[in-house]
Amino acid sequence: MELLYNPALMPEAEVKATFVARQGLIDELLELVQRQPEGAGVQHVVVIAPRGMGKTSVLLMVQFAVGDRNLTSGWQVVKFCEESYGINDLGDFWLEAAKLLAAESHDMDLLRRGDQLRDSYPDSGDLHEAAFALLKDWARSRGKRLLLLVDNLDLILEQINDERDNARLRDVLMNDGTVMLIGTASAFFREARAYEQPLYNFFKIHHLDPLQPGEIRELLRARAAADGQPSVDDFLEKNRARLRVLEHFTGGNPRLVLMLYRVVVRAEVTEVLHDLEKLLDEVTPYYKAKIESLPPQQRKILDHIAQVSGRTWEGTTPTDIARATRLRPNQVSAQLKRLSELGYVRAADLRGRASWYTLSEPLYALYHQMRFGRAARQRMAWLVNFMQVWYQVEELGPECERLARVFAEHLSAGHVPEARETLAFRRWLVDAKAGSGAHAGALEGLIRECLQVGDTDRVTSTLGGVAVAGHLGFARELIAESGLEEELFPLARALDHLLTGDEALIEKLSPEVRGIVEEIVKKLGPPKEAPGKPARRRVTTGPRHRIRKQLR
Repeated sequence: MELLYNPALMPEAEVKATFVARQGLIDELLELVQRQPEGAGVQHVVVIAPRGMGKTSVLLMVQFAVGDRNLTSGWQVVKFCEESYGINDLGDFWLEAAKLLAAESHDMDLLRRGDQLRDSYPDSGDLHEAAFALLKDWARSRGKRLLLLVDNLDLILEQINDERDNARLRDVLMNDGTVMLIGTASAFFREARAYEQPLYNFFKIHHLDPLQPGEIRELLRARAAADGQPSVDDFLEKNRARLRVLEHFTGGNPRLVLMLYRVVVRAEVTEVLHDLEKLLDEVTPYYKAKIESLPPQQRKILDHIAQVSGRTWEGTTPTDIARATRLRPNQVSAQLKRLSELGYVRAADLRGRASWYTLSEPLYALYHQMRFGRAARQRMAWLVNFMQVWYQVEELGPECERLARVFAEHLSAGHVPEARETLAFRRWLVDAKAGSGAHAGALEGLIRECLQVGDTDRVTSTLGGVAVAGHLGFARELIAESGLEEELFPLARALDHLLTGDEALIEKLSPEVRGIVEEIVKKLGPPKEAPGKPARRRVTTGPRHRIRKQLR
């Protein structure tokens, strides 16, 4: 049962079976628990990592390990929920701990006494002392100490937002040995990093790094085994290049790796496309939460980097960002430093003396294209970009041929709507082959089949993205042969003007067709030679080349 946002609801055995790469940290944390002194001087820990890096799973594994290593005689685990929105002062914090402890230990008397305290002590400072005393009495009576596992400690401290409560918390954690706290945070938070704050430099900090290539493969093996997928090792061995692309898009984020896991195990492109559309819809709450947690300037900078990455798959410089966002260069540099610390961007490379920044999770560029593209073609550009790096050219060819056969079968059976649906998939495959020697034949076949079923809209939109003059002459011949010249008259006239170099009459065309023709003209310029099939050439540009170059 794969749960990406609520791993605490997964069975313990499944959490353990799919936990990879962090076992060394679990061992270190458990050794720290075992070495804690009696009384004052307990060491407290915060694990820091961006969203989706596995912080909650780390706390779950610590909870399980306390039982597995026979530490329950001396320690009682109290695990907080991922979101503790009801905590607004330190009294709330200790009462929440008491409620969770009562549920874990099935102690209804503790729960009742905690509820009474809330009514008896309206003052926050008094409630803090009474609630902590209640926890301390419970622990002393059972000869145990409390191990608090606090998810999103940074958000809890932000909600409390009181230096007096932070000072009280420090005093308890430093001078009373009843409690050890292991917390998580999505970034190095102000309460722990600012010199003037009571909790400054108080916690031992651990950072969760992105998964490395071998660890991603280990995670996929573990997930496949839990799902009962056979022969996963053979699949991983055959798809090494594809896995490198997966590593690139996810930035080593375990949650995104598992989201793309379903795409990895698919074979047919139609399944991949459906799964990708579903995936990019599912990551909407993930990315909305990440972006909306940022201040406005950082959002604006990240939005610009995503736009650039979606077009070029390359980084951009602080100078270019400042120009595009109309922010001062020193503001941009400061915000990029913070975004880098938070795990949103990373320095891509160095060109001369200028740092280049790109997205830590390139999948966000695809999501940005799909969600914020102004035109339909822009909104679907993510699909072409993904396929250009996900599939080898030699894989795209057989898939095109298979879809051509499916098209012919539907057409011969009189299933025209189904035949048209296969053309939608063919269109994106053909676009993904742009720049390769196989592109011309695939495009010509697509146009021919569109005309067979009278899909004039797809012919028009497809030619709107053509950048090779030879296809224009071929398309014009097919229109003449198809018997659809009346339906495609504006496009046919436009092709005539382009093929003869006469662009003056384009202004007489309909606005929609004129826009397509102007795009073609901008790409081609006036034709300089007789149209013919484009010569084969070696591709050294485009998303596939750029990303594969980065992966080497």
